[in-house]
Amino acid sequence: MSTRIKNIIAVVLALALIAISMTAAAEHFSKPEAFRSEIESLNEKQQTVLLITGATTVTSTIITALPGDAGTPIAQKLTDISGYLLIVLTAIFLEKYLILMLPLAACRILFPLAFALALAWYLVGKEALLKLAIKFAAFGLAICLLIPTSVWVSDFIDGTFESSVNATIENATETNEEIREMTSITAIIKNKVEEITNMVKEEINGFLEATAVMLVTSCVIPILVLVFFVWIVRVILGVDLGNLHLERLRASGDE
Repeated sequence: MSTRIKNIIAVVLALALIAISMTAAAEHFSKPEAFRSEIESLNEKQQTVLLITGATTVTSTIITALPGDAGTPIAQKLTDISGYLLIVLTAIFLEKYLILMLPLAACRILFPLAFALALAWYLVGKEALLKLAIKFAAFGLAICLLIPTSVWVSDFIDGTFESSVNATIENATETNEEIREMTSITAIIKNKVEEITNMVKEEINGFLEATAVMLVTSCVIPILVLVFFVWIVRVILGVDLGNLHLERLRASGDE
């Protein structure tokens, strides 16, 4: 087979891969069905956060209505918990958007660039083009796997604490109903303030534990996974920022 025919085949193959990546692959990975299990998992986390947020709101309303200022510090603590839950909810929504946007960006931009550079390397023979093609492909693959991997690791950890979080929600619901019954008769409210306050404090402990678990699984784990993928990409790309910094320092010293 002549060199010309080989080059034609390479061009056709590269153009076909670019077309597939930018059309069929991009269309597939831009649909929620491509990440159904991951999105369902994120939806379940979102529902859990909303349930706990609702429970803290109800508890805060009840404790604020008690006579005196006994419930004020507790209500403030519940407000703090609601703030943390908002952070968790924001992280979940961000993951739901990125799980579709990142693969789409990889299929429409990074992978086509990698194929085009690989073709240029084949035709021209410059090794730098091949290295650049590998860099784009590695980066595209990394961002495609980032959110699914993060969700998988979070689900693995969630499985350990799922019963505890569910128990917190159930206990909070039962406690709030019990407190409502205790405070339904105005005459006995003053005699029940201390008892109600103690019940709410125990409830807050459960809220704090559940919130801590969700902060770890929805915020910390994605960051750790991102750091891991950044490290992997740096290894693949052969980028050593430390050596680059030293070289710059030496260059400035020589000047």
